[in-house]
Amino acid sequence: MYNCGDSIQDMLIEKEYHVDLVGHAFNDRELIVRYKTDIDNQRIFYSDLNGFQTSRRQTYDKIPLQGNYYPMPSLAFLQDSHGNRFSVHSKQSLGAASLKNGWLEIMLDRRLVQDDGRGLGQGVMDNKPMNVIFHLLMESNVSALPQTHSLLTLQPSLLSHRVGAHLNYPMHAFMSKKPHEKSFKLVQQSFAPLTASLPCDVHIVNLKVPQPLRFSHTEAAEPRFAVLLHRRGWDASYCKRGGLECTTVGEEPVNLFYMFKDLSAVNVKATSLNLLYDDPEMLGYLQQIGDVGQEGNVLISPMEIQAYKLDLQPPSSQEE
Repeated sequence: MYNCGDSIQDMLIEKEYHVDLVGHAFNDRELIVRYKTDIDNQRIFYSDLNGFQTSRRQTYDKIPLQGNYYPMPSLAFLQDSHGNRFSVHSKQSLGAASLKNGWLEIMLDRRLVQDDGRGLGQGVMDNKPMNVIFHLLMESNVSALPQTHSLLTLQPSLLSHRVGAHLNYPMHAFMSKKPHEKSFKLVQQSFAPLTASLPCDVHIVNLKVPQPLRFSHTEAAEPRFAVLLHRRGWDASYCKRGGLECTTVGEEPVNLFYMFKDLSAVNVKATSLNLLYDDPEMLGYLQQIGDVGQEGNVLISPMEIQAYKLDLQPPSSQEE
């Protein structure tokens, strides 16, 4: 548990499990972690699909135990009709189940001598020691839900999205082994590539950086950078946003011209996700936001991804 004021870490509980099912002593063994709560979820829980959307999962007595385990790429949560929610965020893709009311159990690892008939065609004998990290989050809805909530596919809250991003997308810093004395500088204490923080419901899926030009004096015929933005779908009935500085696209639109710190975006154009088609009318962007090349504004519908090509250069070179 963390005590660091109004921050993401202060609102969660971190659990770390060291899993080591190596050796014949663990043959035909499965290791699970089980969380027992007072949430009346009616043996229904929700897990994500590749971190993009959630799917409703239900336990059925008429099928075997292994049939009630469902994929959990990064998130699983329970919820009752009063809006009480218990979420588990993971860094690894695992399997989860809710075999009894209020229970959420997750398969950490297993070691099988024979095939289990699930398509692998052989046993699982190549286990490696690993650390499994979970972030646990408890939330309460601002209003009670109707009894029909169990038939709906629910979405994570904005705070839950931030917890998942904090766990799965950490900042990595790299240093060279032998820096040159002439170019050596003190390591910066902070790094901010953007002019301001993006809205909390917008996630940078990828920023494609091109290879250097073969000849420095030549100019590229097409924009050489590409950025893919994803707007998360979230449950607005959970008002806690995990920080006072958290905004949404509706409150603070994204503008590509002023997005990057100390760099200007030029030659901006909308493109398809595979970066092959640049016709904004065909992509349907003109009806939504107008010409992004002229205005730079980005307006993404929830649960969608948009891609843009652009060039980045210092502001001084643009003025020249």
